[in-house]
Parts: sequence; structure tokens; C-alpha cells
Amino acid sequence: MNDAAVPAADRPVCPRCGTFALLRPRLGQPLCGDCIERLTHDIERRPFTVGSTLVGAWQLVRLVGDRALPIALAIHLPRIVSSMLVELPLRARGLFWILELVATAAIVRMALEALRGSGREPITRSIGAAVVVWGGRLVGASFVSALVSGFYLLLLVVPGVLKALSFALVPVCVVEERKTSANALERSTELMRGHRSIMFAVWVVLAVPLYATYGLCWALEAAIAANPSSGAVAALYAGRIVSDGMFVFFAVLDTLVLVVVYVKLVRIEETRASTAAHSSR
Repeated sequence: MNDAAVPAADRPVCPRCGTFALLRPRLGQPLCGDCIERLTHDIERRPFTVGSTLVGAWQLVRLVGDRALPIALAIHLPRIVSSMLVELPLRARGLFWILELVATAAIVRMALEALRGSGREPITRSIGAAVVVWGGRLVGASFVSALVSGFYLLLLVVPGVLKALSFALVPVCVVEERKTSANALERSTELMRGHRSIMFAVWVVLAVPLYATYGLCWALEAAIAANPSSGAVAALYAGRIVSDGMFVFFAVLDTLVLVVVYVKLVRIEETRASTAAHSSR
């Protein structure tokens, strides 16, 4: 049954344009078909492949990078500088890990709001929501997912990798769907079912340039240890700055990849649900 066959009196009002129409879900919002078509970003329209996911993440970098990168730098730079000077104690590492989760939540919110066409949200509002609304849930969900993945990784490598892939969307599920820790793990596993191979391929592509840079820095450090000099030490610190800078950028890019994957999988889920609903009428 199409939209025109339903009497106007029986149709709900679209919350965005105010017209009477059959509403369909789009990123958790019930909207009319015209609003969905108008707001749907090119990132959502493309099929779920490795290439389209990376292209979509780069498009998100262009949309929110001027706000996401400063947040990531503000969180990561103190940790990077501190670790270059002294060996960080366990408490400090735990604190920086929590701050990195806050940055992740804020960047996820920014990216989703940009895809909804809701405009540019101030950085302070994104960070405030990350701390107040999702902070505890995200820390709990991330800790449990890391614990479970680590346990499976100790048993056998492959099950641990599969668990990590299944739990990849936990941060987005907590931010977007307000899931609790256990529900976020379950929801992420549900969305990733049948799609883990693509996520794994994306992670491999992202890891190659990052770890290649780290490898060069390690080789440089070994060479300097064998023949130390003031110029060599300066080169070593320069190399570390470059590699850590790349780490910050790829941390943001990886978060945006998760947003793209989530959006594509939710769109697939919503399309299947809509098709099933129409076929049953």
C-alpha cells in the first residue's frame, strides 16, 4: 500500500515539515518520505562496502573535522606529552582512557547531528552531553567490551577479534540509542551480524599507514640508541610528534568510521523493516 492510499486523517504529522504523511524511521527519527529524501546524505545512499565506508568517513571529516580534531587534540596531547616525559602510572592511564571515551562520545554526537541536518552544534554542548548523558554508560560498556574481547583473545585469537568486531559499535549505540552497557553490547552485536568482515577490512586499511609510521619511529629509535647525538635525538622527538599526531587523526577517523558503519547498518535494518511492513499489508 502506498502513501496516497491512506486517508490524510489517518496519517501522523511529520515532526519536521508538519505535513500529514506516513512516517518512516530515519536515524531514529520518524519522518515523511519527502523529508527523508531531502535529508538523506550521500553517505547513507552508498552501499556498505570498504570503499564507501572510508569515503563516507572522509566526508564526515570535512563536515565536523574542524570541531572534532580540536577535541581529540585537547584530550590526547596531554597524554602524549606526559608519556614522553615520564612513565604514566595506572591511575593516570585510566583517567586519560575515560577522557578519550568522552571525546569519542562528543565526536559521535557531532557526526550524527551533521548527518541529520541539525546544524553545527557548539563544542561545549557536545562535550557536556558526553559527560552528563553518556559518560558512565560509555565507560561501563567500553570496559565490559574490552574485558570480554580480551578474555576471548586469551583463549584463541580469532574469537577475540570477532568479539571486538561485534562490539565495535558500542560507543555509537550508547550515544545514539541511549543504551545501557549490556544493551549496547547486544545492540552492537545485532547490527554487526553478517558485516564483521567489512569492518575488519576497514580496520586493516586504517592500521597500515598508522603502524607503518610507528615502525619507522621504532627503527629510528634503535638506530639512535646505537649512535646517539643531539641531532639524532631531535629527529627522534620529531618522529614521535609525527607518529602521535597521526594517532590523533586516526583516532578521530576511526570514530567517524564507526558512525558511517552504524548509519549504513541502521539504514539497511530500517529498509528491511519498511519492506516487510508494506508487504504484509
